[in-house]
Amino acid sequence: MSRPSKVVNDSPFSPDIPRDSMLHVPKKVVFFPLENVLIPGPFVGKVDGTKSIDFLHSFSVFAKKNNVSIYLLSAYPESIAAEKVSEFKLGRFFPKENVYAVNDAYLSQMQPIDRSRYDAKLKTNPACTDEYYRQMAMLEIMKTHGYAKEDCLLVGSDYWFDGFYTRRYAQVDVAFVESFLTSRGKSIAEKISGLWYFSWDVDAFIPFVKGTASPPRYQSLETWASIKLTEELLGTQNFNMVKRVILEKKKDGTIHALGSGTVSPSSGENPPSEEPSPDTKDEINPSVM
Repeated sequence: MSRPSKVVNDSPFSPDIPRDSMLHVPKKVVFFPLENVLIPGPFVGKVDGTKSIDFLHSFSVFAKKNNVSIYLLSAYPESIAAEKVSEFKLGRFFPKENVYAVNDAYLSQMQPIDRSRYDAKLKTNPACTDEYYRQMAMLEIMKTHGYAKEDCLLVGSDYWFDGFYTRRYAQVDVAFVESFLTSRGKSIAEKISGLWYFSWDVDAFIPFVKGTASPPRYQSLETWASIKLTEELLGTQNFNMVKRVILEKKKDGTIHALGSGTVSPSSGENPPSEEPSPDTKDEINPSVM
């Protein structure tokens, strides 16, 4: 299996990250996560393998005819990923060099504290996952083969790992499988407006690849993530109280819009920074599952 060679430690809150899609062009590459998308995994235990395999049968034909490369990305250790690929006969769609999974080269470049956490997880669960790895794999593939981010599309199911983190690290477009959406591994029924969704329907998916679908609007994902983080930091009850105060101030003109960062000049306050505190960063860093 192929291996990313470098771990990038860029801040996930870089100010120049596009919040809405500027990547609306025909795709040259489609990334498929192995677990939780194509097959059952630690997050999604009821993936319909029949539908995903049928989809791959049809889409692989389209991809070959249209020179679209497809890659399989796994957050499992390399040995576990290889077993899953064999078990589900996915090698017929993904050549070995297009299969990426957590390996020694990646682990050797982890920060010591991250490596210690991973090793501890691995001792208790040999099939533990490192969700950050897929971001590094996509970046490595793009660098190695000269793909621009606008050339690439990720199929995903988790709003945080496949959506929020992807927009900050790999920065490629994302299409979500709507039949088993999750948020940090927990099932969620909510659909976020403006994002791309499909249900293993090739005809619905191909416009994303051709660049003929309406561009996704990632600002709605940003807003959703900000609300979730604020709820976690303040607690739901405190968050609702703060929200009510803000809405009341909005009515009297003190604050122009909820979450806009716009404060009346007469207040003497500075607009809130988008950069979270160090403690907040620790809370939202991709974790070893």
